Amino acid sequence: MVGTCIFVLSILGVAALQMRDELVPGVRFCASISSKLLDKLIWANWIPILSFDTVLALLAALVAWRHRGLHQEHNTLLKTLLKGSLAYFLAIVGVAIITIVIERTALVPDVESS
Repeated sequence: MVGTCIFVLSILGVAALQMRDELVPGVRFCASISSKLLDKLIWANWIPILSFDTVLALLAALVAWRHRGLHQEHNTLLKTLLKGSLAYFLAIVGVAIITIVIERTALVPDVESS
């Protein structure tokens, strides 16, 4: 419950911020890019995160598949690790989907309109 509250408050806090490309007025810290292009490509920051987490989930599933009949005394530990790995993966995918939907449906104020 506390995690959910922190997540919601962080989303609301980010929604209140105005995006800028100047850390200090007059000094740009990133390449100049139009805000319309940035809005179209903002979802792309999830590509490396989801790629890495997919590899981790597949590796966990592969280990579980290979050891499904072996080491019966460690079967409970293996099931627990697999469930944790898949739950983490599904949580990250869920957060990515929610974030992308929020960004695409303009619940976060547009930079131009602020």
